[in-house]
Amino acid sequence: MKTEFLVAASMATLFAAGGVLADHHGGKDKRNAEMTRADLTTRIEQRFARLDTDSDGAITQAEMKAMHEARMEKRAERRAARMAKADTDGNGALSAGEWEAMVEARAGKRAEKLTERRIAAFAALDRDNDGEISQTELSERHAMHRERSKAMHSERHGQRGQRSMRMLERADADKDGAVTLAELQTSALARFDRADANSDGTVTPDERRAARKARHDERRAERHGGGGSDN
Repeated sequence: MKTEFLVAASMATLFAAGGVLADHHGGKDKRNAEMTRADLTTRIEQRFARLDTDSDGAITQAEMKAMHEARMEKRAERRAARMAKADTDGNGALSAGEWEAMVEARAGKRAEKLTERRIAAFAALDRDNDGEISQTELSERHAMHRERSKAMHSERHGQRGQRSMRMLERADADKDGAVTLAELQTSALARFDRADANSDGTVTPDERRAARKARHDERRAERHGGGGSDN
């Protein structure tokens, strides 16, 4: 079960990196940018090449598990590097003063990022770019936030892993336990085409938001026994 969850989480990362409907792994700039079919195809090819470590043209569960473990190892290395940097006397432990200095340094960086995020948040809320946030714009944002919070709550209870496994199963068209580039492209491009409401080959921020809302509605229907799809 644990192995299946790790594979599911890794598969979610693959779809997020290659998919235009992702809510994570791209930051606000990417989520608010347009994406063409060509852009999506290129991103899928790049990520697939990195994951297909044996270059056999298919991503197996073993490769997905290895990717997840590599990510965890890098996180551990970053934590160790932060510890070493803060440990100014090099005794392998942090004193109260070293800890306080580390926290203050991180707080300063967070303050800078927070300012940037506030500016970006205002721009995202001001959808008509008139320099003001109307009650309608604010209400729409609150509604989207509520839906996102519900989705995050579901993910914390394991539903994200289950959905990711279903994505993996659907992408694996021939059911051989591995996903080829062609299978992944077919699955991801199908999601792209559903989001591309006017079929012009480009998914805009508005189309992405609409697709995200539709996906949330489908998941809510599933939770209430109404069926639906995760795509």
